[in-house]
Amino acid sequence: MHRFISFVWNHTDTQARAVATRLMSMVHERPEPWTRAYHNDGLVVFNRARPNVNPPSLRLGEENGVIVGDVFTKPDDAINSTRVSELSKADATDIVGSNARRLSDRYWGKFVGFVHEPTKGRVSVYREPSGMLPCYRAVLDGVFVFFSHIDDLESLNSISLSVEWQSLSSMLFFGFSRSQSTCLSEVTELFPGFCQTVSGHSIDQQCYWNPRQFIHENTVNDRERAKHLLKSTTQGCVNAFAEDKERIVMELSGGIDSSIVASCLAEVKESSNIVCLNHFTPTAEGDERRYARLVAERLGFDLAEMPKGATEMSQNYEQLLGMPAYVRPVGFYFFASENDQMRIEMARKHNCDAVFSGEGGDAVFFASKQPDVASDYLWLNGITFHYLKTLIDTAHLANQSIFTVLRNSITNGLMRARKSPFDRLKEQRGFLTDEIWNSILPRDVLHPWLFESPRIPPGKEFHLFGLTSAQNAAYPQQSENVSDLMRPLMTQPMLEASYRIPTPHLCFDGRERALARSAFRDSLPHSVLDRTTKGSVHRYLTRTIQKNLPMIRDLLLEGTLVRMNILDRNRIEHVLKNPQTQDRDGLTSVAQCASFELWTRSWDHPAKKIAA
Repeated sequence: MHRFISFVWNHTDTQARAVATRLMSMVHERPEPWTRAYHNDGLVVFNRARPNVNPPSLRLGEENGVIVGDVFTKPDDAINSTRVSELSKADATDIVGSNARRLSDRYWGKFVGFVHEPTKGRVSVYREPSGMLPCYRAVLDGVFVFFSHIDDLESLNSISLSVEWQSLSSMLFFGFSRSQSTCLSEVTELFPGFCQTVSGHSIDQQCYWNPRQFIHENTVNDRERAKHLLKSTTQGCVNAFAEDKERIVMELSGGIDSSIVASCLAEVKESSNIVCLNHFTPTAEGDERRYARLVAERLGFDLAEMPKGATEMSQNYEQLLGMPAYVRPVGFYFFASENDQMRIEMARKHNCDAVFSGEGGDAVFFASKQPDVASDYLWLNGITFHYLKTLIDTAHLANQSIFTVLRNSITNGLMRARKSPFDRLKEQRGFLTDEIWNSILPRDVLHPWLFESPRIPPGKEFHLFGLTSAQNAAYPQQSENVSDLMRPLMTQPMLEASYRIPTPHLCFDGRERALARSAFRDSLPHSVLDRTTKGSVHRYLTRTIQKNLPMIRDLLLEGTLVRMNILDRNRIEHVLKNPQTQDRDGLTSVAQCASFELWTRSWDHPAKKIAA
């Protein structure tokens, strides 16, 4: 776990300097062991890691800033990536001279960079594209505060935080929305791949890394070359993250993504240093142990199986209100918290310093059953002899008729007429009131990457949409106080590799993730790679809602979100009358709304537990 908090101010403003000095003293007075990674007039950066671990940081010379977090080189072949333990004077000068842009070109990892140019009175803050290390911003009496965890800002006792209802409504409209606004009025987010430059009292933002550029540049059209690129990049990113880890917990669901990460770990670590964790539900659709066992046996790893129980929310209501502080609500908080507690238990029991997961694999490997693969083929190649096979494969993948996919591909691929992502989202009504539903604008819910040009094929647009959703699902975890949480499939090299590969190569023969399955064919049991189903918590979700129905009814029907006219009480009541008859989307919306209501109430709750 890396945590940081930094203060940026106009060095010619004596009042701002006094405020910064006061804030620095408050950090020094905190009981946690903060390290001052950098200090010069106009910028100070503090960071810390979990107990008995030195927080990683790289100085940019004596007075030009610091990079906090894990940094790796970015060679042409990710398999050769190495950890950067020190920057040469030439490299530091290059980074500073480029206003931090070189960080996106030549390095990757899990970091935020602070580039300071005292003579120009300028500080640039860059967040690497994976987004694994959070970065938020607030302003305190003329001082810009950049930080990774909201509770560290709260501990300064210098700001009063309030719920931003419009942003909260936008997240209820689309639970994986990715606007820069958080659900707190006083806090904004620095997006992954973006750089914010503070000069005097003003701030400017630029996008340094955009996945669209890789869709159009250095496209890999040869399938065998694409397969090698995907496999070597995955292995290289796992190698880099695992290099300095002694013992590792591998979250092994039994699905393709986590199994691929586990197979890469087997190439770089002794099996005795890996223990796998599988958590399963009491319902069959969420029990993937048979697949996890096959993978663990094949790789020689020990496997721990931990059951989930239908959460008794009413018994833990006060604890749920005292949930850790987050800048946005966490969807399905009571489920996510249970998973995180399992990580903590495993890491402590086995004395592990890292937890690896396959999170992000759906987005990177393109686990899509959309009919847009054929559209992408026409967009890129026009009508050729191979289009017929792609058409048939896509119809099988999307479970649609050939004529439906044909019409779709001609309209969206050949004629390039396409609904915007926002128009497609508008088709999902949820429980929002008419007033709120009609007030949501595209920029309230969509990442800036989805607005920019040039236009891209519709399948790649969906691919990009999946990335922004996956990044929004990555939030600070309690388990990071015990061990580092690593998501190698979400790293910058993985994103760049997958966006260089057209969707007809990522999905072929009527199979989603087809390229990933083919790339790791020799590393994993075929019964795992050939799976056509994916674990689900739908029935478990139904059971949990039924078990807690009285509390959920009271929580939602008499809750803050209904009183604020954000949620439609009648629609929710209709669903809660017979939850067992509801489809997946209806129950998912109920669970999400319950989590949002709990988050809203937690900000006013005196017993709120601050994440350590």
